[in-house]
Amino acid sequence: KEEEHILSQMIEYFGIECAPPPFVLNSTIVNSEMDKQILHKWLSDDGFGGQPQLLYRASRDGWQASQFHSKCDNQGPTVTIVRTTGDYIFGGFCDTPWTSEGEYRSSPKAFLFTLKCHSG
Repeated sequence: KEEEHILSQMIEYFGIECAPPPFVLNSTIVNSEMDKQILHKWLSDDGFGGQPQLLYRASRDGWQASQFHSKCDNQGPTVTIVRTTGDYIFGGFCDTPWTSEGEYRSSPKAFLFTLKCHSG
């Protein structure tokens, strides 16, 4: 703790700018570094450039909507990434939390994206 405090003071005193930590995406779907960086840029452009935390993985947590909602409801902004059996990769970002209440919520920051599409 003391060493961290001293280092922090030195960084501030000398005006050293630290590089942000690398973007780490714990995904078995998005494997390409280029795709990870594209996704990071889209999120950063929307004001959400922090480190994502894996909340739900269907292959680990189950394929039922109730299992998704038990992990993702009320967790804040989320990125959902899907790979189809045809190997398309797409998803969406929403800054409003998921709920199981079945109601529509709008957001000007929400967006959909495609990372792998066979038609181009």
